[in-house]
Amino acid sequence: PALGMAALMALNPAYIIAGACWGQIDSVLAVLLVALLLLARRGKWQAAIPMFALAVLAKPQAGLLVPLGLAALARDLVKDKASRKPIALGLLGGVLVTAVIVLPFSANQSSPLWIVDKYVETLSSYAYATLSTGNLMFLLGGNWTPNDQAVLGPITYGQLGMALMVLSFAFGIIVYLRGTGRRRLMLAGAATMQLVFVLGSKMHERYILPALALLLLAFVETGDVRLLASAVLASAAAAVNIGAVLAFEHLIAPNLWLGYVISALQLLVPGPRAHAPARAQGASGKRRARRGGRRRGGLALRSGNAHA
Repeated sequence: PALGMAALMALNPAYIIAGACWGQIDSVLAVLLVALLLLARRGKWQAAIPMFALAVLAKPQAGLLVPLGLAALARDLVKDKASRKPIALGLLGGVLVTAVIVLPFSANQSSPLWIVDKYVETLSSYAYATLSTGNLMFLLGGNWTPNDQAVLGPITYGQLGMALMVLSFAFGIIVYLRGTGRRRLMLAGAATMQLVFVLGSKMHERYILPALALLLLAFVETGDVRLLASAVLASAAAAVNIGAVLAFEHLIAPNLWLGYVISALQLLVPGPRAHAPARAQGASGKRRARRGGRRRGGLALRSGNAHA
């Protein structure tokens, strides 16, 4: 399965169009986040946290996994005292990675906090509900609409998007905490990244790419074919969205109909996956119950034979 998922990633048209055709680096972020979650899933925080620092320095969108990461760290600190040393080493490593990469560019900067100013400037730019991206905000008429414009009574696109992003973070954390140990970390990361893309504001069409990689790894993690179907459908929608923006610069008239189709598909894709954790956990619980029933039946039979 892992080799097949690697092939699906390498041959994914959304990655090819965004990377090879357009020259964007969102696929690099996807690889870094996959490496981050694989390390975190094994409890190798001494490597996972520096990898996160590298991912954030590559693209600030990696920060969308901060709430999930904090939940995973807190759970390990509470339940596994042995994890404290790897986490401490990881935090130190994250600082060192950041320093090694940032300091060479700091000599001619006007402020020692120049890197923070860059991130604030980046996150405050493109203040629109959605930017030619097929998602909920597009369906609500927010394509290239200012983020501070009202959409539901006094509620603005920005406020609605922020509220839905917070709910997406909460959902990802719940998915993770319902699992055993760190087993659901990849699935929780995939759910977080995709729901933020589908429901949040200020989204570019390429921000879905990390979620596609995490969905494929979540399929390997859980064996749930619905995750594979979600990845394939979301990849197809993303490839068309990215290709349209690359070809026409914006997803606007006369191609608005295409944006509505892509938006509807992207909104439908997370639906079957939303219940995957509960159902998978329920199925495993039923299997355990059946095994327990067989064991109890066997013990009763042996006990009956002994009394006979």
